Amino acid sequence: MSSGRCGRWRDHRQVINGVSHRVRTGVRRRELPERFGPWKTVYKRHLQWSADGTWERLLQEVQAVADAEGAIDWDASGASTSEGRTRKAADSMYDATASAPDGPRTAQGD
Repeated sequence: MSSGRCGRWRDHRQVINGVSHRVRTGVRRRELPERFGPWKTVYKRHLQWSADGTWERLLQEVQAVADAEGAIDWDASGASTSEGRTRKAADSMYDATASAPDGPRTAQGD
């Protein structure tokens, strides 16, 4: 069965690193550093692998290996999530302003 493409595939590791870089940094696809290869290749492969389930299979495989090595704590608390940290920081900030000596700060004219 033909994939409908000509030539050789760019190294998958380079493309995976490019996708990972985009996800971590939020950089626009056209601003991807050249070390990850052509931005269009990274974009198209990411799109294709998302649609055909490749990313999900890779995640399951990596998790299975890590689990077999005992490297995953499946009982870890969700309290360390980004949302939890954000909420805790917001709560502590509110507590600090509410207990300030002159009360909570308001905009001028209030």
